[in-house]
Amino acid sequence: MFYTVSDFYNTYSDQLRLLCGKGGLSRRISSVGILDYEFLPEISGKYKHYNFDEDQLVVSTLLYARNNPSLVGDAIKDLLNAGASGLVIKDIFKLRIPEPILRYAEARNFPVFILEERDVYIEDIIFNVKSAILRQASSGRIERELDIITSEGTAETDVLEHARLINPSFETQHKVFYIFQGDKLVRDSFADYYRRYTGSPLDIPESMLARYERGILYITSWEHKAGLGDASIVEAIREELRIPDAAIGISDTHYYLGELGTSIKEAMYASLVADEDGSGYVTFSDLGLMRPVFPLSDNKVMADFSSAILSPIMDFDLENNGKLMETLGSWSRHGMSFPEAAEELHQHENTLRYRMDKIGQLTGLDFKKAHEAQQLNMAYLISHCKELKSRL
Repeated sequence: MFYTVSDFYNTYSDQLRLLCGKGGLSRRISSVGILDYEFLPEISGKYKHYNFDEDQLVVSTLLYARNNPSLVGDAIKDLLNAGASGLVIKDIFKLRIPEPILRYAEARNFPVFILEERDVYIEDIIFNVKSAILRQASSGRIERELDIITSEGTAETDVLEHARLINPSFETQHKVFYIFQGDKLVRDSFADYYRRYTGSPLDIPESMLARYERGILYITSWEHKAGLGDASIVEAIREELRIPDAAIGISDTHYYLGELGTSIKEAMYASLVADEDGSGYVTFSDLGLMRPVFPLSDNKVMADFSSAILSPIMDFDLENNGKLMETLGSWSRHGMSFPEAAEELHQHENTLRYRMDKIGQLTGLDFKKAHEAQQLNMAYLISHCKELKSRL
């Protein structure tokens, strides 16, 4: 994960004006520096090739060009040759940069910004950008460690080792909260969440906030006595991070840090259900039969079992718009209850029973026979869990 010009722009969007180079907002930033004296005509060529690096964001007041704005063109050309990421101009002298220079930068996708807010200091920009670069690098490392921790092939002893790498202060008992964000999560938004997290009641040595997959992980741990209850932590996450409508999944409590990979997956699965039904937050223990189905829904035996039952139903729906899968899904999600399914679908119970009879004709499984109803229910759960997991 890299820090980019777009990330920088989003951070200072209220103070910056993009003059040109929108096509270069995806450029990586690996460092930040100041353009000061390098392009003064009397010392031209002496320092500029040594002071600027590839992927560097350059900040300047353009003091050297205050009497000759055309000199900015030379700076942009040399910065492009050095592979710089972009130029940020603190507009102290109200320079009018010639249009040909801006068109050149635009054609080369080289972002040039004007910092119009006088209360923002160059030193603060340098500090904040450097901090963001380090944070992004750390976040990328943590995501790689989390990939190892959640991998099916990682032994619990190795999970324990990698958990200690991402936070040496983790205690052995722990619980994971996963805030599902989906398409709403972008890199700069997580930076905002992390700033709000820092120093909040959630930020204790034994905890950690991290971006992972399409959401945010909050891991809390303890040795002897658990901290706040689930509802209190959910409330704190929403208030402190300012995401009041977030769908949050909560793992079971685990008593060995080597089970952290399992805990993370439990929280992620529960968050998908919370996001689907709009219930705010869901604990893994609330998932019923989905608890064992979620981890195994990609298994070939499970997938083949589900497909053999559901394929004729899906084919019928495609040809006849029969809404059989919709009926089966609602019936399954509501514990094979017709009254609750009828209420959800705004249909009469007899209509749903007729559809379930049709499913029986197509599959040979009669919902009125307990062992056959269980097969219909299980086939749907496998398919549903697999579809939900694809959203991560």
